[in-house]
Amino acid sequence: MKIYFYILVKDVEYLNNVLTDYNNLNESLQVSFNSMKDSVMISLPVDEYIALNDRGAFATLLSL
Repeated sequence: MKIYFYILVKDVEYLNNVLTDYNNLNESLQVSFNSMKDSVMISLPVDEYIALNDRGAFATLLSL
């Protein structure tokens, strides 16, 4: 199963670095399950999403 959500375009490279090595996690990402301005849809396998969530990678789940 995959989880689909939106992050800001400026955070795509940062998320990629975090997925490569969880030690690169320095700050939380703002994510939304709804489209927002200057965002891009991301899909992650559920296991990666849960691992990131457990590490506090997501600051807030925005619902605009």
